[in-house]
Amino acid sequence: MKSRTIIRIRRNPSRQGSVLLLCTLAAVVLSLAGLAILQSHSRNLAMTRSVESSMAARMASDGLMQRAIAQLRVDPNATLRVIDKNSSLPDAYGEIVPISATQSEVSIFLYKDAKVPSMKRIINTSN
Repeated sequence: MKSRTIIRIRRNPSRQGSVLLLCTLAAVVLSLAGLAILQSHSRNLAMTRSVESSMAARMASDGLMQRAIAQLRVDPNATLRVIDKNSSLPDAYGEIVPISATQSEVSIFLYKDAKVPSMKRIINTSN
């Protein structure tokens, strides 16, 4: 009878530890990448909301300015407050103040107690 030689392969226990370390490292890298993607997404959402509110304010200001100019065409010497209740900013208003017989100043405010107008124009009412 022939004797068979059985060769046993010993696994190096330090390799098992290094595989575990590499898997942990890969999980950490993937987690950090996911967090970076989420942070970038939330930053983009905040920027989009900022642009949307800025555009809404600009549209409300332009609408009130056009309404004030239309009112000055009807009554060139009017002193009044112009409002638009259907605006995206319901508290926004415009003030028309005559400067001279041929000019009026139109100031647009976006909020109820605003001190600084978002838009101000001097309109020639002689036309």
